[in-house]
Amino acid sequence: MKVDNELEARLNMLEREQAKQDLELLDLHELEEISRLEKSLSQNTADKLPSKTNKKTVYTGKVIDHLEDELDHIDEDFKPVETPTSPTTLELESEFLHELEEEQPKSLHGYIICLMFNPKSPSEWTEDAGGGWREHGHGFCFSTPEKAKQRAKELKEKWPEHPLKIIKR
Repeated sequence: MKVDNELEARLNMLEREQAKQDLELLDLHELEEISRLEKSLSQNTADKLPSKTNKKTVYTGKVIDHLEDELDHIDEDFKPVETPTSPTTLELESEFLHELEEEQPKSLHGYIICLMFNPKSPSEWTEDAGGGWREHGHGFCFSTPEKAKQRAKELKEKWPEHPLKIIKR
């Protein structure tokens, strides 16, 4: 299962890299087309432009029409690159981090799971760094009592002999 996840992550990474390279090739093609058009424009308009001493450049209707046709031609050549529809590793990681942010309270008020071996200064459960018991005042605040009860139930299954208590902070 771990190997499958690693392979899937590598595949997603390769797909992102391929999409990036496709965009770079598209940009390169676009730059070549722009260079070609600039050369064409400079050759076509050199004869039709007023003298260099005149500060204003006046374009005739034919030149403008020609440039618009060239631009239309460029737009037809470039089609949007399709991106993979399956979620990438980056999207999955972002979704996971968003879920974690939703679980974490925005303030220090909420519900704390306490380990009551020392009732005067109970240890508190934290979700940070994979979870663990921290000193009093450094626990994870659950935003709702339901979330705290669910997590306490999971901890009780893992450590049935530990005296746990949910306290509102």
